[in-house]
Amino acid sequence: MMKRKVNINMEGFNRPNEGIIVYANELTTRLAGYDDIELRGFVPKKSVVRFCFTPKDYRRFSFSVRTTRFPDWAVNDEPLNLKHRFIKKVFGPFLPSTYEDFIGGEDIFLFFWTQAPVLPVIGKVLTCIHDLTPFRVPRTFTPEFVNDYRRAFANVLEKAAKIITDSEFSKRDIIDYSHIDESRIEVVYCGVNAEEFQRPFAREDVRAKYNLPEKYILYFGTCGPRKNVESVIRAYARLPEAIRREYALVITNPKDAVKACAVENGITPHYIANVAAEDKPAVYQMAS
Repeated sequence: MMKRKVNINMEGFNRPNEGIIVYANELTTRLAGYDDIELRGFVPKKSVVRFCFTPKDYRRFSFSVRTTRFPDWAVNDEPLNLKHRFIKKVFGPFLPSTYEDFIGGEDIFLFFWTQAPVLPVIGKVLTCIHDLTPFRVPRTFTPEFVNDYRRAFANVLEKAAKIITDSEFSKRDIIDYSHIDESRIEVVYCGVNAEEFQRPFAREDVRAKYNLPEKYILYFGTCGPRKNVESVIRAYARLPEAIRREYALVITNPKDAVKACAVENGITPHYIANVAAEDKPAVYQMAS
């Protein structure tokens, strides 16, 4: 049986347990189970001497993960400092001229963030774009981030054979901003790891660990400005007092602005700074 070779950019896979990190890890694990796909992962080197890559950190995967011979700045056209511009000018003839020279030859190159190779690429590129929040609500990001995102988005439109996104709404957003043909976009809905949420766990131990109330309404996620958690707080504050006495409001990863909003609205949510990955199912299941 002929196997399709897929190379996955695994930069960021070991960052804290954010939603898009979970998505990338889970989908990669599932892809590794298909007999007609041969996976290989890589983590771009950050400098000539600094690897930022430890093989043991990727032992959970059943395929090989390696780092690159060249640092990623050597093949990117993003703004570089004077030292890197000088090195590229001097050693330019010896640097990779195609993405295959940089990574190795594969049929498909898969990126889980809004990324695509800057170098010319022979194989097909698949890129995930989860949403266009830097375009929708640019005020919630730094100007530098928005500019970098705009440049990365344009490169994805040029290089990606297919764009994967989470919803029909995001698909329509991408079309509105890019005017590309919708046949280039595939909606792959986010899934649920049923085994993880159905396994037995000691609820009361988790309740005690996080000092959770008996009944609660849960906001789970980060609390950056684009998440609009303040609206959750204002809505909760409008509930009848009897309901608020019976059901507490639990908010994870609170920011100062969220706490200030709660004070302004006269309520005291129960805050959790961090929830361990193994405790997340119990925290969800106990929520009212």
